[in-house]
Amino acid sequence: MEKKSYHHKNLKNDLIEKGIELVDEYGINQLSLRKVAQACNVSHAAPYSHFSSKEQLLQEMQLYITNQFAEVLEDTVSKYQNTPNFLIEFGKAYISL
Repeated sequence: MEKKSYHHKNLKNDLIEKGIELVDEYGINQLSLRKVAQACNVSHAAPYSHFSSKEQLLQEMQLYITNQFAEVLEDTVSKYQNTPNFLIEFGKAYISL
């Protein structure tokens, strides 16, 4: 029987995104590196090549969310600055996240 191999183009990013999903669904107290690994279909040791601990994963998750938030707001500013609808569009972008 051949063992399945799972290849991720960006495992670190996949682990972060899956961690965010798991926290959203089950809460922060239920998060573990093992559960994130299982959700990504990788060995329980795989996350340790990117994160030394659950706390480091949580920090990376926070940074990921902050960066996405900032990117959406920056895109909105670029698109709508100096227009009459700027504040409305910026507000929509802010609360849509």
